Amino acid sequence: MFVYNRKVLPLPKEVLNMFREDRISEDESAKHHGRIRTFSHFPGNWAMHVFIPFTTNSYFESLVVSVVESLAAIVSSEVHLTPCNELHVSVSRTVPVRHYWIEPIVQQLKNGLSTVQRYGIN
Repeated sequence: MFVYNRKVLPLPKEVLNMFREDRISEDESAKHHGRIRTFSHFPGNWAMHVFIPFTTNSYFESLVVSVVESLAAIVSSEVHLTPCNELHVSVSRTVPVRHYWIEPIVQQLKNGLSTVQRYGIN
């Protein structure tokens, strides 16, 4: 019987730190219109949410700007209020999904909502 004295090579630090939960991700909210992550970034994940576009007119847009400016003076500095040009009604929370899940999810939503009749609100 032979006994080998093998020396185990150490793992590189990049591999050891690859899946650390306490890793701090760089989040530069200025690059994302002031938005702040609600979950940690993980390579390969994409943020997904479902929304309904909301078409406005100039009167409504000026109302939104006025409300945001008024609220900014009275709400906590931790709340970031930003008027946006593309208003929508969110029908889901933002959740992380893997890239290869995106198309099947979109297809399921299209199939599930294909029988829902469209309507407008004036």
